[in-house]
Amino acid sequence: FTIADDTITKPWWTDFPKTDVLEQPTQSRKKLSRFIYIARDLTLVTFAYKLTGDARYARCKENLLKLAAFPIGGISSPEGHGSRIKFTTRITESIAYCYDWLYQDLTPQERQKLLDCVNWRVKAIMDYPNWGDEKSKLKQGVSMLIGSHPFQDFMWTIPPVLLTAGDSKQSDYYVQVCLDFLTGVSSGGGPDEAYNEGPGYGAEKPGTMLLAALITNYLLPGLHLGKNPYLEGYAKWYAHLTPIGIDRLPFGDIGGGDMRYFKGSVTSTSNVRSLAWLTGDGYYSHRYRQLAALSSKRRPDPLWRTPWVTFLYATERSM
Repeated sequence: FTIADDTITKPWWTDFPKTDVLEQPTQSRKKLSRFIYIARDLTLVTFAYKLTGDARYARCKENLLKLAAFPIGGISSPEGHGSRIKFTTRITESIAYCYDWLYQDLTPQERQKLLDCVNWRVKAIMDYPNWGDEKSKLKQGVSMLIGSHPFQDFMWTIPPVLLTAGDSKQSDYYVQVCLDFLTGVSSGGGPDEAYNEGPGYGAEKPGTMLLAALITNYLLPGLHLGKNPYLEGYAKWYAHLTPIGIDRLPFGDIGGGDMRYFKGSVTSTSNVRSLAWLTGDGYYSHRYRQLAALSSKRRPDPLWRTPWVTFLYATERSM
């Protein structure tokens, strides 16, 4: 609620940008990142609005529709389709969450506008043949390639597919692709792709998969994702990345004695907590507490960006 209250005081809240097309596309990363934070904060306000009904947050619907009206090609488009930054791909996820929460508050026309937006964004990730630069454009979309950015782009696209399934024929089609990938392939991170990234990126990439798994597990409990034996392998990998009591990291992108990603290994910490929620195994809860106690100056847990996940799971299982 602190973030929501702060967001509604920002200039864009009452004067939403009319376009996401930059006059100079080569402008700074800060400007390229603008809509990432707008979408994130808009989603947090929408969540607060649905929890409280506070009229101060009601403008969330108006701003959501303005965001969804931007066509493909601007800097709020998914990576490779106007944006050069991967995190803009998560805007699709934001719009889908808000679509789900505000469904009863939307007219049929407004619902369709949001669905149309989700559809083109999902398609941009799943099978548009223009992801990447001119020399390495994919012919089948990012869902056909396991690698750092396309893997995360794909995992961030799973929630919007599931949240709009039943309303969108396109999402209905992609549900099977998402579930096959999530349950059969899982993560391209860790040792199985020769990532030598230690507790930094080595934990971030599978962590993206675990967040998608948490959403999927809640929406489709009949899948019993927590029983997937692959999760035990992840747990061992994370324990290898962040051994309790070590004084120096011997390998990976954070090797050479730099302990900031170890003592502040927020991604690994979130991963262990996600495993606890998925499996119900108390071992992961114990390890979560061990990692969380390593540093009192950890960066904010990435799960704060999705408080609805914490809300859903923390109320069911005590950490």
